[in-house]
Amino acid sequence: MARKSRKQFVPENTHIAGTEVKKHDAEQDTLAKSLLPTAAYIRLSAENSGNTTDDTLKTQILMVESYVRSHKDLILRGTYVDNGFTGTNFERPEFLRMMEDVKKGVIRCIVVKDLSRFGRDYLETGYYLETIFPLLGVRFIAITDPYDSDRKEDRDSLAIPIKNMVNAMYAKDFSRKQEAFHELCRRTGRYVRHTVPFGYQYAEDTGRLVIDPEAQPYIRLVFAWTLAGITRGEIARRMEVLGAPTASTQNTEEKV
Repeated sequence: MARKSRKQFVPENTHIAGTEVKKHDAEQDTLAKSLLPTAAYIRLSAENSGNTTDDTLKTQILMVESYVRSHKDLILRGTYVDNGFTGTNFERPEFLRMMEDVKKGVIRCIVVKDLSRFGRDYLETGYYLETIFPLLGVRFIAITDPYDSDRKEDRDSLAIPIKNMVNAMYAKDFSRKQEAFHELCRRTGRYVRHTVPFGYQYAEDTGRLVIDPEAQPYIRLVFAWTLAGITRGEIARRMEVLGAPTASTQNTEEKV
């Protein structure tokens, strides 16, 4: 007698549990692979003091990430934020990390709010847009300018080099004004730094530093011990024993 095969006969159009899920997962994987892995690059300039709660920073992140998610051919792979860094050079930690991911093939598209957020150095910005990114096969998008390297009319437009030049001129003009402002402050004795040295307080009405009466006795002790040849380490130990306030606690209390 012929032996019967144990292979089950599955009628056509019959669904086996789990096959639809696997098919859906495979389709999702294929779709993800077809999307362009994208970086959202955010920069807040040094003149904003690197304030992490600045609305400009939050607005940039929201705008760029929303843009990426609203375009079906892009997929967000990372958000790189350089907070408190000038645009006049490209030695920024998150920018360098992003470029490393570009070289590894993790990132193939970069989206920024506008060209000035990417950089304010006319020559180097142009070099990235016209040479480095095309060589690495990286798409570059500046949302509000607007610029998309996938569009030939954008790549050939004279408006982009002009905008980069304006951004560079703005940075130089701002730098000159800042330098003139600081020079004026030095001449008039106005204090412009964000942290106050230990032993002083910032007077809002005059914009100058005045002696902190609470810290004054400790400052006198430090001077006396220094003149007596006591080492810095020993002075610090003595101040700690006395429970003297520190510069960090002083500045923290002033901000509260």
